[in-house]
Amino acid sequence: MKLIRAATDIQKHQNDSHLAVDHILLALPTDSDVDKALAEAGLDKKKLEVAVRDLRGGRRVENKQAEETYEALSKYGHDLVADAESGKLSRDR
Repeated sequence: MKLIRAATDIQKHQNDSHLAVDHILLALPTDSDVDKALAEAGLDKKKLEVAVRDLRGGRRVENKQAEETYEALSKYGHDLVADAESGKLSRDR
């Protein structure tokens, strides 16, 4: 519940009408155990904030489908399966 409350506070601070996954991600460091685990993995609160801000691109969460509009996978991802099927991947590289 503490995490959800923190995420809701972030949602309100960002003037979003709905709670989204990125609010929960940004709330993770409020739990000391999670914050410690993130730090051990090399991810601090500031890096997390920058990554989420870059992904959101200044957009607000104004409906329950807002996360679908981020199109993060198509924007930042790469289909390695398609590359392998078309012969673009080689063990010799």
